[in-house]
Amino acid sequence: MLIFSKINNYKKFIEIDSIEECDKVMADCIALIRIKSEIIYRNSNYFGYNEDDCKEYLESCFKLGEELKCNEVDYAVFVDFDADLLHTILLMFAQCGASFFIMDKTNRYLHEAQAVANQYLLDTKILALVESYMDIRATRNWCDLDVLNGAIVIDGIVEKDLLFLK
Repeated sequence: MLIFSKINNYKKFIEIDSIEECDKVMADCIALIRIKSEIIYRNSNYFGYNEDDCKEYLESCFKLGEELKCNEVDYAVFVDFDADLLHTILLMFAQCGASFFIMDKTNRYLHEAQAVANQYLLDTKILALVESYMDIRATRNWCDLDVLNGAIVIDGIVEKDLLFLK
């Protein structure tokens, strides 16, 4: 299990919006692309999100991921909402070279994301966002049972204090 904690790991995740902001990302940091729910749902209708606006926004995020990959910058993606789009977002960012995919430990799609990562043998690691490393003891409750393959266990955790969001 990967553990990003202020106790034993000083790697910080620094939110960026453009490739030019990479100068803020020092050697002890990982660039962070945050998929913002307020943009996904900005022009939402009763059934969810405006597909055209959502597509345009996500494509700009995927392009940033591609630029980071081309410049050999390690990066993570943080998704702060529950949506059926997570499957698509995960697969696209895995293709764009994301090292980590971060979701809150309470996100109802957390296990599904891990199952997708396992099924498609993605290099992208799924991390649960937690308050403290002490939440590791609760990871046994985060296991979901996959009938074919047994338990689905999350790749790791990251403490909230290590995410520096704008």
